[in-house]
Amino acid sequence: MKIEIDFGSGGDKSFPYRWFLYFLPIAFLAVALFLWWGPILQTLSPFALAFVFAYLLNPIIDFLSGENRTRFRMHRGFALGILFLSILIVITIVLGILVPKIAQESVDFAQKMRNEILPMLQERLKNKKDEWLPYTIPYADAAFWADLYEKNKEMLTFENFSKVLTYGFRGAGMVAEGAGGVWGWMSRTLGGVFSAGVYFSLVAVIMFYMLLDFSSFKKSCYGLVPEDYRPRFKRFMGEIDRSVGGFIRGQATVCAIVGTLVGISMALLGVPFAILIGLGTALFGFIPYLGPVMGLTPAVVLTILESMDPSNQGSSLAIDLLLVVGVFVLIQMAEGFLISPKVMAESVDVSPLVVMGSLMLGGAIAGVTGMVLAIPVYCVLRVLIREYRKELSSAAATS
Repeated sequence: MKIEIDFGSGGDKSFPYRWFLYFLPIAFLAVALFLWWGPILQTLSPFALAFVFAYLLNPIIDFLSGENRTRFRMHRGFALGILFLSILIVITIVLGILVPKIAQESVDFAQKMRNEILPMLQERLKNKKDEWLPYTIPYADAAFWADLYEKNKEMLTFENFSKVLTYGFRGAGMVAEGAGGVWGWMSRTLGGVFSAGVYFSLVAVIMFYMLLDFSSFKKSCYGLVPEDYRPRFKRFMGEIDRSVGGFIRGQATVCAIVGTLVGISMALLGVPFAILIGLGTALFGFIPYLGPVMGLTPAVVLTILESMDPSNQGSSLAIDLLLVVGVFVLIQMAEGFLISPKVMAESVDVSPLVVMGSLMLGGAIAGVTGMVLAIPVYCVLRVLIREYRKELSSAAATS
């Protein structure tokens, strides 16, 4: 069943009455948000997240179903089934390859730390004994301990010994409480994983029904706009869709390419957990300039730890670090001069200075969330300003 809302023609055409009908729902929503912000946000968050995913995936469904074609068309439900099945197959294959690889790499790295790196550090510390031993000799002298006892024998009483035992039992109780806290943390973690699974399953179901009837949903949104302003609103929303949607889809493609290049490069250089470094670079790449930093930092740390391996004593740490940093610099240059311009040629054209300013302002206002939303918000504001300038030009031309 399709539900479309239209506040267009019909009814009383008087100006105050019409605007009263338009702004009454807005006022009601504003009051409801002010009074019940927490429960409303918790309830609507899966719908908001599902809408974001539906908005990003709708062009794929339109293409598969032949929304703009006269031949080779299929039902949107069938196209959705193909898309969901493809996503499930890709996730299964990726997890089947990545999870065993990461698990084996973690086991190998832990064994290397325990059997090779830590013993080497202990050996290096033993070599320092000639330097540190003179400072410890006075504390090994029997006369030192006898003198210490004579000075403090008043404190070595039964009452003080009982106090020490009491504090010891209290400490044991604190340790037991800590163990219980660890068990509670594990229980909360498992509960959180289960809740996250239920939450994202709900998001997937909501997204399915949104994508199934996305065109009617857009028509209903247009129906909420007064009929006189509807053509302008459609044009305005179309520009926002091209600007924001193009940026998000283009940035996702760029992040995937850069993350893949980083993962392959780190694997060729022998850096541990190269796959995780590539995934982290791709995920944080949605915030411009942050992805390379979040990928380079663990890569440098792991390279330093790997250099402590006795089997790698023939290699130079400086050369290894130079190679790792150089690869990140080359990939960043390729992203800035080749990948991003090529992928995002048909999307928004944002100046690097504007990107930096938007990120700083978004981070100051809302932290990481503000940095993620900074560029899309800038795209919306740019369309608004452009529309406002068109309105001023039209008014000046008619006057």
